[in-house]
Amino acid sequence: MRLISLVDQIYIKARRIRQLQQSGGHAAVPEPVLDEYVGVLNYAVIALLHLKEGELELPGHLGELVFEPQWTDQGAARASFLEVTTKALSLLEAKNHDYGEAWRQMAIESITDELLSRCVRIKGLLEGAAGSEAISSQLYDTINYAAFALIRLGYANAANAAKDEDHDRH
Repeated sequence: MRLISLVDQIYIKARRIRQLQQSGGHAAVPEPVLDEYVGVLNYAVIALLHLKEGELELPGHLGELVFEPQWTDQGAARASFLEVTTKALSLLEAKNHDYGEAWRQMAIESITDELLSRCVRIKGLLEGAAGSEAISSQLYDTINYAAFALIRLGYANAANAAKDEDHDRH
């Protein structure tokens, strides 16, 4: 999958979240907004794995940038995943320290707008053939904003309740 396609997937999910926020939550497709934030976070992780694995050299044409992981076993894939997510968590903790948990006072709509803004920035960086470090920075911010939204919306509580419900059925 091309990096631009991953960024577009993040944009589509963030745009749907914004649409749901603007419509008061009325959706034709009954998928919870929490799942959209999870999707944003997951696509950003995949994009970072793409950058990490490819030792990216951005071509002049975005269509040439295709994700072809070189992992030969699950252990290598897991190690790459853990490296990216651990770095995201470390960054979240450092920024949380510096900004004093300001995100807790942000409106969820503002967090969604930040996600959309990151997509626009990444697309601009890709079109300008910026280095992978600048793109990675925006993707890590995307992960963290999605995590903030999930925390604010009680994702952990919802996930635990779903697990408990599933366990009770079996």
